Amino acid sequence: MATLGIAGNIPGTYWTTLDSSVAATFTGDLSVNLSTGWAEDDVLAAYFLAGEVVTINLDADGNSTDFGLALFGPDALDVGTDDALELVHPYFYGGPEAYPLTITSFQVPKSGYYYFNPYTWIDESAANGGSGSYSLSVTVEQPGTWIDITPVPTLAYQSAAITAGRVHSRVDGGITGWAWLMGSDDGVHFEPMDAQQLTDGGDFWFEAPQNSVKMYYVVEYDGNEYYNPSSSHITVNMLAYLTKPAASRYGTRSYRLTGDLGSWHVAGSSAVRIYLWRYVSGHWKAAGYRSAKVAAYAVRSKYSASYKFPYTGKWRMQAYHSDANHATTRSGYTYFTVK
Repeated sequence: MATLGIAGNIPGTYWTTLDSSVAATFTGDLSVNLSTGWAEDDVLAAYFLAGEVVTINLDADGNSTDFGLALFGPDALDVGTDDALELVHPYFYGGPEAYPLTITSFQVPKSGYYYFNPYTWIDESAANGGSGSYSLSVTVEQPGTWIDITPVPTLAYQSAAITAGRVHSRVDGGITGWAWLMGSDDGVHFEPMDAQQLTDGGDFWFEAPQNSVKMYYVVEYDGNEYYNPSSSHITVNMLAYLTKPAASRYGTRSYRLTGDLGSWHVAGSSAVRIYLWRYVSGHWKAAGYRSAKVAAYAVRSKYSASYKFPYTGKWRMQAYHSDANHATTRSGYTYFTVK
């Protein structure tokens, strides 16, 4: 079997994003168990930026290991049925006689995850093919252009991100062409949001639509006859909408603590914490927190918790929320007297 943890199909086992002028190597195994099958493959994935030039080498522990190498693009769904962008066949199928198998100077057409598929196959007589270990190395060359994007600070809920920056070139001459703003709420699938023509110096400035969750932005440059396209990523964190909790008394020292959370959350989930402090001898003393459950309504959720305070007197409280889609958010303080 292939090395434990390596995928047999897309999406594959992800590498760290390979930046410009970076080389990386992965070692795996394609040992075939002839009692259960005749083929074995691995699928690895790495994120490339448009315009980068990639060279891929597959080496093995001996020429008796007849491996092939296929490269698939971001739109591929299945290495068994989709067409490969580049393909080097095993020797027995018309490929080279010796290692390494090489895909040289592949220019990335668009940003996204690309999938490497080393594979082997053995016929029923075991006369062709082979199995064993392999080493897959990937080298990324710096493109002719690159993009700097000014970092965006954490934004208030439903604010618009201003994405600005500049396209640079490693060669002389003015940069012309168009820049495209691509947005994503998961950091993987990007959709076009806006386009503009670059200024004479290669500058761009986009105002993204208002959003209620963390967003990822890529600016892609379409290139021209002198320069390759390229892109860069930024993450824009956003605070949640979170009101101060209100306290309504329904019994002796018993209160209902409520407020609003945006955006929508699953009903019944404990998405909010309400932290409590008691005023003792001139100081606020921490008294832990209560988990508040939410009720889902449209774009906002109501949060609530019941609490019987152990003491009468002055108290304060603050709501807290943090999840994968929002930066850590704290409400203002609510001050009240428990009776």
